[in-house]
Amino acid sequence: MAEAQQKRQDLQTYLLETTETFLRRHNSRMRGAGRALDLSITVREDNFNVFLEFQGERQKCSLILPKARRNEFGNLVIGDRNDRALCPFMIVQNGQPAHVSYEQLIGVLLSTNIEELFPQQGKRNFIDKILFGFQSGRGRLAISLCQRFLNLNLFNALPLSGTPMQDWAMNRRMMIFDPVFETLRPDEKLEYQRRKNELLFPWTSIGLSDGAAAVKNYILQDELRKYTAFGLRHHNPIRNLYSTLGMKGPEQSRVVSRSAYDLEKQGVKRGGWNWMTVFLDLPDNFEDQ
Repeated sequence: MAEAQQKRQDLQTYLLETTETFLRRHNSRMRGAGRALDLSITVREDNFNVFLEFQGERQKCSLILPKARRNEFGNLVIGDRNDRALCPFMIVQNGQPAHVSYEQLIGVLLSTNIEELFPQQGKRNFIDKILFGFQSGRGRLAISLCQRFLNLNLFNALPLSGTPMQDWAMNRRMMIFDPVFETLRPDEKLEYQRRKNELLFPWTSIGLSDGAAAVKNYILQDELRKYTAFGLRHHNPIRNLYSTLGMKGPEQSRVVSRSAYDLEKQGVKRGGWNWMTVFLDLPDNFEDQ
């Protein structure tokens, strides 16, 4: 609880100090032309959100940033009506990966050049866009566009809160912002996912749907096998690659069914792995139930 409160205070301090710094820089450029911007900036919070408030001569509006908090089950969520489970994040810029917290990611998206991550946003950061919006009498529109961007790419991109176990898993499912991934063809994305799982093993994309594995850049920051009886010793790597990318190289199972063994002798093998607690040998069975 104390750590979460400190992060919120750090975010509020960062937002206020950074926005005021940007405003001073903006006015230093505009003052010579007699166009200094008369704008007051405040930060406040309630139980669910942090508000970055802008008060101009004619307009007053706020940017709403949901606060990270723990629900009654101890899982991290955001939201006031429909909770969303919070994920860890990684951003890749200039080919360099960096782990960032939720609060740090908000700061990155608001105050830095994110053109590499989101080319459609251009080089100017959102705080500058808001200041120029107030300069031209369109501050409300600038804040609305910023809020829409954050909602689409961060807040609403998080999964809706489900069961305590689902939220526990989502708190460990890392979202990766990598501009390279967005430019790949579907077959290249499959190779990207395979290579990512190989490099980060035993972290895994297992449990993601085929569609998520094909178009979403996620990975679970935990080894699921250690939570399952016999998961580390007796697992069966006979599954399609999209659904279970949690294997490292040509990993072989320690226990296989007779039908799978017969298929392997004929050179028929499949990648990936899943857990098996019961083995059934049925006619024409390709381990696909």
